Amino acid sequence: MTTPSTQKNLQTLSEEYQKLQTDLQSHISTLSTLSSQQTENSSVLSTLSTHPSTSSVYKKIGPVLLKQEKSEAETAVQGRLDFIANEMKRVEGVVAEMQRASEGKKMELSNESLYQFREAEAFAYVLQQRRLQTHGISNDHTVREM
Repeated sequence: MTTPSTQKNLQTLSEEYQKLQTDLQSHISTLSTLSSQQTENSSVLSTLSTHPSTSSVYKKIGPVLLKQEKSEAETAVQGRLDFIANEMKRVEGVVAEMQRASEGKKMELSNESLYQFREAEAFAYVLQQRRLQTHGISNDHTVREM
């Protein structure tokens, strides 16, 4: 029979695993957002490079368009791309670590579940043996299936 402490341990492990999975999904979502931003900024940089250096470039700030030098705009976009690339590397590292932690917690949870199953199985066997003894049936006639 499983004890309250082993049941509580299984519940705690399950909750920890679920939290890891939720956090992992959040970080994967962040990575997806960063990837979209990287694609958008790469497209902007590519578009800027096709125009001559004398072209007018405007930056939208709220409801206002401000004129900006093309080189200044390219530098700003490249800076955003560098930031996004660094952030993606950081988040990819976090995701990899969380995946390792999640797999470890999953194994822990699986082992605890197996332990509880084996414990219940042993308890059921002991009960069966006691019932047989109570009814005067010899243990020689019983077959244990596992």
